[in-house]
Parts: sequence; C-alpha cells; structure tokens
Amino acid sequence: MEWTGRQKSAIEEKGKNLLVSAAAGSGKTAVLVERIIQLILEGGTDIDRFLVVTFTRAAASEMKEKLARAIRAQIREEKDPARRAFLRRQESRMYLANISTFHSFAIGVVRRFFQYVDVDPSVRVIDEGEADILLWDAMEEVFADRFEQEDPAFRRFLDRHSRNGGEESLRQALIKDYEHLRSIPHYFKWLDESIEKLDTDAAGVLQGEALEWLRRTYITELEKAED
Repeated sequence: MEWTGRQKSAIEEKGKNLLVSAAAGSGKTAVLVERIIQLILEGGTDIDRFLVVTFTRAAASEMKEKLARAIRAQIREEKDPARRAFLRRQESRMYLANISTFHSFAIGVVRRFFQYVDVDPSVRVIDEGEADILLWDAMEEVFADRFEQEDPAFRRFLDRHSRNGGEESLRQALIKDYEHLRSIPHYFKWLDESIEKLDTDAAGVLQGEALEWLRRTYITELEKAED
C-alpha cells in the first residue's frame, strides 16, 4: 500500500507520544496495523506487549483480523529463519493480544485489581438492551414525579413540546438529546451554559419557570442517571 506523507509519519515516528486525528474512512486502522507490525519487526516487540483499545467490538475484531493477516503475510515473505520463527511466535500469541474495547479493557482491570478499588469482581458492562430499559425507566420516573408534584412549569413544557407527537414523542426526543449530549465533552457544563445563553424572548421556546424547570430537572436527573 502506498502511504501519504502524514500516514507515513504516523507509522514511523518513534520515541514520542502521537495524537492522530482523522476522518472516517481515512485509513486509521490500516495505519495503526502497519505501525504495530513495524514495531514488532524492527523493535522485536511481542504482540501481547501492546495495548490497543477501540470504541466497538467490531473495530476490535477487525483490528485483530488485520494484524493476524499482516503477520501471516510477513511470514510468507520472510527469508531469515530466525525472524520467521519470531513471526510465527507472534502468530501463535495473537490470542494473548490486548486488543479490545475501552469497556472490556477497563472491566478486565477492575476484575484483576478489585481489592484496590472496592468493587465487586463480578461487575460487568451493561448491554445495550438493558441500558435502553434503564433509560426509559428513568424517564418514566421523571415524568411520574413531575405529574405527581403538579409542577406548572412542567405542564407548560409538555403543552409546548408534545402537541404533535404526544408524550411518547417528547420522551423519545429527550432521550435522543441525551445521547447527543454524551458525545460532547463536559456535557453537563455545556448544557447549563447553553441554557444560560438562550435568548428566550427572541426564540419564544423557553420562558421563565419553564426554563428553570429544564435546568433544575433535566440536568439534575441526567446527573443522577450518570452516577
């Protein structure tokens, strides 16, 4: 594969920390695989000495597959018996490679050192289905609590934002907003600052008590869910 200048730099730079920012489809995985292969070949580093973390299981699986394929290709091309033996050892140690999602790596550390962090070693990462159920349950509790308190600001908020699709549509919109917020660094702070900046008179969206209800309830409940 022919690398661009920046890709080549990301592959070959040594002795320093690197931060590489690149768009989807720009070849990040291929660059990282090539960098690891070169560190194995040139530095004599065993594959299980690396820590590679990704955001998804699919990406971790793809990384392992590409590394294994690259090592096998190097074995076929290598003429030196000693280096070929070294590469075969790397192929046999792929199952020990620390290539996983951030969550899987973190849970492994917690289980290994649970006595130092005072956490039950049987702790596990929640799956998406369970997370969705808990999120909807939390939303139900918030709505039920506000209905019970007969919060006038909450009533106005509902009247203004649930006319077309009803309460169900509003809940879905709030959850979608929550998921978006979680992609923003320090999103509680960002949300509070954004609410402060709202020109409510011009926007005609949130006014007076409704604005205070959003700040008091939405941010507070999100913080509880996060804890």
